[in-house]
Amino acid sequence: MLFYFDTGQVLTEHTGQVLTEHTGQVLTEHTAAVPALLQVLDGHLRITADGRTVDLVPGRLVHLAARLPHALEAVEPSRLLLTMLDSRLQG
Repeated sequence: MLFYFDTGQVLTEHTGQVLTEHTGQVLTEHTAAVPALLQVLDGHLRITADGRTVDLVPGRLVHLAARLPHALEAVEPSRLLLTMLDSRLQG
């Protein structure tokens, strides 16, 4: 299931990385073993998951459940903060 959240929520410590996508770049359908948060820092990405397509722009978050097939397309040059919510990392 694809969930949409407003920004401003406090996140606990999890593994995160910033990815850079170029216009027209596509990450074909794939899955992640753990839930993930996707947040566009700048630019515009199109996320497809659970039979829906969502335009992700700065100021919004997408939560993807573990093993949910999803794909991304860069509508314009974008930087994406990917946060993997792996409970095994909590101390």
